Amino acid sequence: MIYPVGGALKLEVSTATPMITAGDEFSIYVIIRNPFPVPVIIHSTETHIPVELSDQIWKKTTLEKIKLEQSKKLENLKGFKRFREKTNMFFNSLFKNNKLKSPRVAIAVGTEITEPHSKENIIQISGNENQVYMNNWQLNFANLTAEEIEKRLWQINNFIQGKQPITLRLGDAVVRHFILKTNKVLMFKPISHTFQIQVNYEVDELNHIDTIPYSLNIRAAASSSMTGAIIGSVLGTLVNSSVNFNDLYSLSKTFLTGIIFAFILVVAFARKNNVQQIVSIEDFWGGLFIGFMVGYSGETFVKSVLLKN
Repeated sequence: MIYPVGGALKLEVSTATPMITAGDEFSIYVIIRNPFPVPVIIHSTETHIPVELSDQIWKKTTLEKIKLEQSKKLENLKGFKRFREKTNMFFNSLFKNNKLKSPRVAIAVGTEITEPHSKENIIQISGNENQVYMNNWQLNFANLTAEEIEKRLWQINNFIQGKQPITLRLGDAVVRHFILKTNKVLMFKPISHTFQIQVNYEVDELNHIDTIPYSLNIRAAASSSMTGAIIGSVLGTLVNSSVNFNDLYSLSKTFLTGIIFAFILVVAFARKNNVQQIVSIEDFWGGLFIGFMVGYSGETFVKSVLLKN
């Protein structure tokens, strides 16, 4: 899908799949094309993400950094101290590392950049009393204008964050992509979000920004509503006054029948459009409600729903 943009660059946005489901990783691709007769330097492609999503690229590279730091820390430890430290690291990986919260700004990467955030961005300073350089940037601020100083600091900040620029000539294009994932699966509520994707670039030593919106719908996983339906069916059966709890055979049959009916309703109506709101099953809570009604009312509720739809 191609979206027109009013900015100077030619931008196209698309996703790998039209149906986004909670719990699955998904990619958003941004094609950046240079329409100018002069070179364009693309510095970064970013977007704000809602709290329901996390940047998987950031999470992966952050975990790799943690593992690298842990390996360096274990090199100098032996015996019981090493065992104790490895035990602490194991429990941290279970309870802390897997719950990392990514920044609210996601940074897109390209095929020429494999692990931009995990690389050690080493800063080297050289020069003398007249000229001072940090990597390739001139830092003798006394001889620079305010705009030049601002530009140097901006370039250094991008370098530290792993934002590697790429030069596009007339007609050239580059692909940047985000890899995102929902933070929840079972309790995820369907959302519709418009990403404001921002491209920072440079033309003739002047910095520019282009922005393009991209709307995306993310639905709950089918397993979420099915789990809710099963739990709701059990709860509905427990509060059903007509159920004989002294007859184990009859009780187990009632539980099993309710679960089967709830499962069938979820399969039948979860993806059906233009149905009554009472059977519009979109997430865990919708499945829980349907399951409860099935367990509480039994075949009466199931027949009324099926006959009306």
